[in-house]
Amino acid sequence: MTQASPPEESADLRIGSLLALSGLVRASDLQEALTIASQTQMPVGRVLVMSNRLSEEALRAVVEVQSLVKDRVLTREQALDCVEQARRSNKPLIEVLHEQGLHQPQRPTNRLGELLVDCGQISHEQLERALKMGGATGLPLGRVLVLFGLITEPLAARALQIQDEIRKGQVSRSEGLMTFRMDRMRMQGLKSKDKDKTYKIKLGELFVAAEVLSTSDVDAALEMSWANNKMLGEILTDLDWISPEMLLGALKLQQKLWSGEIDLERAVNVVKDMYSTGVSFDLSWGRFGQTSDPLDKELTLFEFLKVAGFMTRRRLTELIESCITNGDLLDRVMENAGITDYENADLMRKAIKTAVTDSYLLRDILAESGIMEREAVQASESLVSLVQEGALPLERAIMAFTYCHDQRIPATEAIAQLGFPAK
Repeated sequence: MTQASPPEESADLRIGSLLALSGLVRASDLQEALTIASQTQMPVGRVLVMSNRLSEEALRAVVEVQSLVKDRVLTREQALDCVEQARRSNKPLIEVLHEQGLHQPQRPTNRLGELLVDCGQISHEQLERALKMGGATGLPLGRVLVLFGLITEPLAARALQIQDEIRKGQVSRSEGLMTFRMDRMRMQGLKSKDKDKTYKIKLGELFVAAEVLSTSDVDAALEMSWANNKMLGEILTDLDWISPEMLLGALKLQQKLWSGEIDLERAVNVVKDMYSTGVSFDLSWGRFGQTSDPLDKELTLFEFLKVAGFMTRRRLTELIESCITNGDLLDRVMENAGITDYENADLMRKAIKTAVTDSYLLRDILAESGIMEREAVQASESLVSLVQEGALPLERAIMAFTYCHDQRIPATEAIAQLGFPAK
């Protein structure tokens, strides 16, 4: 079969669309997974695996196909056809690709890890370690590299943007690598200024670091501000390059930077979020600006398992059914809620739902019902405690939980292997 040249829109095929269109998951399951993914920043594929809606093998196959589409090796239609055939025939994806004449020999690709190695950001060994952890936890490579401290969030975002430009043919591979190296030098220079407590980050520098404006944009606006005797912010809003709300938010962040309340990376993340989503400063600040979420100290075991993608509606239903059929468990649940009427089904269900908010009682219910292995429950409890103490960020705790669940190891071992020593 002759390989077709993929159309421009092929590169936009997302994991969720690929899973739904190929029939690997039901629309309702995908919608639930998307909701959890948006709340936890976990990949939708990992949420589906954690909730037993998708196998690890199927997820790996879909991710591989998506990468081939983005690298313009497959068209959207070819990708869907290959995944569908692999699902129906229960054959490995690589075998289906060979049968269709779509498999290509090993050649340099535009995958993020390879690009970062080629431009000297990470080593081959660091890439292998990150890929291994990404495979075990389901997190995207860029996110793993950020969590490992091998790249900053703004630089990772820039790398992904350049990767997309290369894949779309907007720049060549060599041009993209050179652009990344130059942007890295610029960001590192700005970061060194940020560490200098006597240096005050300029407004234009903040917009450039957040990729809202280019350096040439800021230079042009500065010339106009001098010529018209106006402030830079006024010129930017007059030109409609930024909104008045964006300007006010950036000025607030600039003050926080000057006072040392936040660092540059956090300020950049807030500006990026405001610019890309159009939300208010307060909402973006709540998402990315605060150093820690006070609610983390009140985190319950149930809430943690829910945001980690484990406690789905189906598992909650199983938990309720297990309590109803287990006399000893039901007695404890009813006693905990102060309910003695065993004949009232609504009261019984209410008692069970109340019980899941009690971390100690939920621990026993999960273990005794068999919904979760006792070792996994213990690992979850340990991670919740670390989050409550402020010793481990919630996002890293979720990553460690996924790793514990997949590798069947204690929380302490998972944290050590992931390189996340508790504070």
